[in-house]
Amino acid sequence: MTAIAVAMTLVASLIATVLGAPADGQPLPRAAVAMGDSFISGEGAGDYQPVVDFRGDTRPFPGWSADNNDPYFCHRSANASIEVAALAGIQRRFNNSCSGGVTNDMVNPSYRRDRGRLVEPQLDQLKRIAETNDIDLVLYGMGANDVGFSRAAQACISGFLTDAYLGWWEFWVPIVSPDPINDGACSRGDFPDAGDLARATDDLEQSLRDHLDTLDEVDADGDHRIVIQNYVNPMPTRFDREYQNQNGRNDRRDKFRALGRERYAAGCPVHESALPLAQSMTESLGAMVAEAQHRVMLDRPDADIVFLDVIDAFNGSHLCERNGSPANALHTPVRVRTSNGTFVNSIDGKNKSDLDKLFDNCENNFQRCQESLHPNATGHRLLGQCLSGAWTATRPVVWCNGSGGRVSPMGRGPSIDPNLSMRLEEGLDRNGRAVLVLTASWNVDLADAPGRRVTSTSVRFNTGSTTLATRSSMSGAVTTNVRCSTSSTTIYASITVTLDDGRRVNGSGSTRATCPGSGGSDPGLPKR
Repeated sequence: MTAIAVAMTLVASLIATVLGAPADGQPLPRAAVAMGDSFISGEGAGDYQPVVDFRGDTRPFPGWSADNNDPYFCHRSANASIEVAALAGIQRRFNNSCSGGVTNDMVNPSYRRDRGRLVEPQLDQLKRIAETNDIDLVLYGMGANDVGFSRAAQACISGFLTDAYLGWWEFWVPIVSPDPINDGACSRGDFPDAGDLARATDDLEQSLRDHLDTLDEVDADGDHRIVIQNYVNPMPTRFDREYQNQNGRNDRRDKFRALGRERYAAGCPVHESALPLAQSMTESLGAMVAEAQHRVMLDRPDADIVFLDVIDAFNGSHLCERNGSPANALHTPVRVRTSNGTFVNSIDGKNKSDLDKLFDNCENNFQRCQESLHPNATGHRLLGQCLSGAWTATRPVVWCNGSGGRVSPMGRGPSIDPNLSMRLEEGLDRNGRAVLVLTASWNVDLADAPGRRVTSTSVRFNTGSTTLATRSSMSGAVTTNVRCSTSSTTIYASITVTLDDGRRVNGSGSTRATCPGSGGSDPGLPKR
C-alpha cells in the first residue's frame, strides 16, 4: 500500500469516527429526527443548543441583540419532546426543526425568505444524518407559521394592552401617533381565512410527500415511520374567574389597566372574545394536518404515517385556565426580554409609552419575545409521552388526552373505516341539469372509546383545496350533487366525527372517484 493510500485510509477512518459511522459489517444506529417549526424545536422549553449554520459552522448563543436570522434562534431545546420521549430501540436523536419555520424551509434555505434563519434546508440536514444513521422515526410538525400564527397573536396581544390603557376620550392618540395603533379586540380578520388554510394544506401535503421521497432515497433499510403532529392551543376556552375582571371592570369596559396588568402577569393578555378565535384556529390547524395525511395516504397506502393529535393534551393546564397562572400552565406566558435577557414579568407602574418601547423589542429583536405561547419544559415532557405512544401505535391516528397536566393512557380515537365508500352515479338536479350524484358511507367503531357516543359527523367533498360540499349526518351516509368544472376531476371525501366528550377524530383515509367532464356522460356510470 502506497503512502497516499495509507493516508487516505487514515482520513476515511477519522471521518467515520467523527461522524459516528459503525465499523464495517455493523448496523447503523437507529435514529429519531425532529423536523418542523417552533412547536417541535422546543421553543419555550429552555436549554437551547448550538446550531450548525449553512456553512457548517456551529453557532452558540450570540446575545439577545444579535440579528434574529442567527441559527441559534432556531431554539432547539434539550428539553424538546424528541429528546425526552421514551422511544424503544432508538439510539440517537437529532433536532433539525427551527422556530419560525415554514413548509418551504424543508426544501429551500430558510435565509432566502423574509425572517428566515441561516440554516440549510431541513431535508438536506436529514440526508446528512442518514449517511451515518438508520432513520426509523421522523417527528414532523408544521403549518402554524404558514397561516400567520404570530401575526394573529400579535394582533390579539397588542389590541388588548392598548385597549386596556386607552380611554375613549383619548381618541386623538391614534391620530397623532406616528405608528398605527391597534386599540381594540382582535377579530376574525386577524386570523387565517379558508383560502389561507387551503393553500397551507396543499403545501403541507407536498411537504409530507417530500419527506417520504427523501426517506425512500436515503433510509438505510427502508423501514421508517413519520409522526405528523398538530398543535395545542395556549389559551383556554374560558378564563378562570380570577382573570375575568379587576376592580369591577372587565375587558368590555373602557380602560381596564388593572385587568391588563393582571392578565399580562398571568401570561394571557388578550380579550375574552379572542378565546373562541384561538380555539377555532387550533382546530383548523388540526384539520389541516389530518387532511394532508389523508391525501398522501390515498396515493401511498403503504406509507407508515401516524397523525398524533395533541389538541387536548394540555386540558386543564392552559394559560389562565386556573388561578395561579402561569406557574400551573404548560405553555410559556406572553413575555418580553430586555436587551440583557431579563424577562419582564410585570407591567405594574408602566404607562402606554413604556409599553410601546417594551414591545418594540418584538419588532426589532423578535428573539426577545418569540418564546411566548409555546410549550414549556414540563409541557414537552407530556408531549414526549404522547410521542412515545405514537411511536408504538398500530393505528394511523392517535389521540393524546391530558387533564391537569397528567397524561392518561394513550387515547385511541374511534376507528373510522379507512376507506370511505364512495358511489358515483349520473343524475339530474332540481333544474333538470345533468349532475353526478356522489354518495359517501362509513362505519364508526367505538370499541376503543367505551361509554362514548357520536354527537355529530361531517363529511367534506373536495377537489384538492376547493371544497365542493360539506354534509352532516348521523345515518352513516350522505349524498351530494357534483358538477365537474374540468374534463377530469378527482374528488376526495374526508370525515370528522365528534364525540360527546368534545373529542374530534378525523378519518385516516379517503377513497376517491374520477368524474368525467361536466358536459359529458360516462356510459360506465349507473343512472339515477
